[in-house]
Amino acid sequence: MRISWKPAGATENPSGTTHISVVDKDGMCASLTHTAANHCGAKVVCPRTGFLLDAAMGWFNAVPGAANSIAGGKRPLANMGPVLMTRDGKPYAALGAPGGRRIIDAVVQVIINLVERDMSPAEALQAPRIDASGSTLLISERLRDLMPGLEKGLGPIATVGEQHQGYGYELARPNLALNREGQSHAAADPFSEAYAWAVK
Repeated sequence: MRISWKPAGATENPSGTTHISVVDKDGMCASLTHTAANHCGAKVVCPRTGFLLDAAMGWFNAVPGAANSIAGGKRPLANMGPVLMTRDGKPYAALGAPGGRRIIDAVVQVIINLVERDMSPAEALQAPRIDASGSTLLISERLRDLMPGLEKGLGPIATVGEQHQGYGYELARPNLALNREGQSHAAADPFSEAYAWAVK
């Protein structure tokens, strides 16, 4: 007999990545990105840690002789970017995102928003983003006025809708937790189904 279980609010997608950013009242931070590559990953749990192993052999290049080719003892290249930030030598923020190869671009832009532009967590994640990880430059629809100038030097450009379509994975989906002057703050990408929660 086969039993199917689905938690309330679960997606229909057969695979995906989860990212969790946490900061506690003492400023201790954790940033964790996990991709199972399909539901239940490799269907193997490490008995020592309880971690579910992924099923991501597809991250290797099947063609021999390339930098990311399959070989004994090798790990595939990964594009995860969990980040722990410090300020004056003390833990400050945890940051990361699901989104495949687009994770790195999104995380870097959030860091710039926090550090250089002194934005709040919500502002840093709401700011329009771009992604240059593929052959087409992807830009938030709020930046479409920049397209004529960019197209001349950068080749094909596509806008990513936000309000109705949502970012999806096109511009990744970062989330962030930080400690400012003893106060915990958190924010999630406002264009995807996620939430941030601060607990005292």
